[in-house]
Amino acid sequence: MTTALLILAGYVLGSMPWGYWLVRLFKGEDIRSQGSGNIGGTNVWRVYGWRLGLPVVLLDTAKGFVPAFVATQVESHLAGVLAGGAAMLGHWRPMFLRWQRGGKVVATCGGAFLGVAPVVGGIGAGAWIAVFLLFRYASLASIVAALSLPLAAVLLDEVQVQADGERLMALEMRTECERCGAALVADGEAWICSYECTYCAACAEATDRICGNCGGELVPRPRRASTGEPLA
Repeated sequence: MTTALLILAGYVLGSMPWGYWLVRLFKGEDIRSQGSGNIGGTNVWRVYGWRLGLPVVLLDTAKGFVPAFVATQVESHLAGVLAGGAAMLGHWRPMFLRWQRGGKVVATCGGAFLGVAPVVGGIGAGAWIAVFLLFRYASLASIVAALSLPLAAVLLDEVQVQADGERLMALEMRTECERCGAALVADGEAWICSYECTYCAACAEATDRICGNCGGELVPRPRRASTGEPLA
């Protein structure tokens, strides 16, 4: 139910046609009859300049970011992706314009990426800004930004895997608890580190069930129902 509500909220937020509303408010005109007929920030910027274009770009980005970020924090990354996708759908076919053609979802998509994966989304946004400032073509900037997203995700994942590997190798070499200096034990009495490293049984409760060795969460160790002994 919560995920469904977050998706619905994402669509409603995405349906807010800021390009149409701001041009109506400040110019008294219909942006759909100007330039390319698109309600997005690029067309507004091209026709009316940055004073109207920039706010539209920021607001279109925010309406993708907010539902994706909130859903990710409240529910899960999957919910964040779905809420961000719903915002993109709303921008493309906004209910406030009676489901007529909306924008091209570039800014809203970027905002959704920022909400779900801030580092990857930030790299994509940086690529878009750099290309746009150099060449002044929003379409080219959008293509480069779209290509940078999967590349950044792959590279960042490799860096994280390498860091995790180095951390686990370091843990295997430790024999004393960094917190209290006691000898580390591999199984303890009731808790085990979720990263499968050794930890000090004496510090298990003192660290509020967080491993004093690596910072991983301590989870209950499965036990045999018959004898109560920890499973291997």
